[in-house]
Amino acid sequence: MHMIGGSRCTLRAGIAVGIEPPVVLHEERLGASIIDIVLVSRNGCKSRWRSSRDLIVV
Repeated sequence: MHMIGGSRCTLRAGIAVGIEPPVVLHEERLGASIIDIVLVSRNGCKSRWRSSRDLIVV
């Protein structure tokens, strides 16, 4: 299931959701996605990501 703006889907407590905002540089023809998993609760959501999010240049 894909959710986009205007979606009528309901997220309930206990559901895990993958969030994958794309980053695209069209002129350089480069792209990347940073995927985050969040767990929905009655009070909002909490990220399940445990790794560093530091930029690594190779």
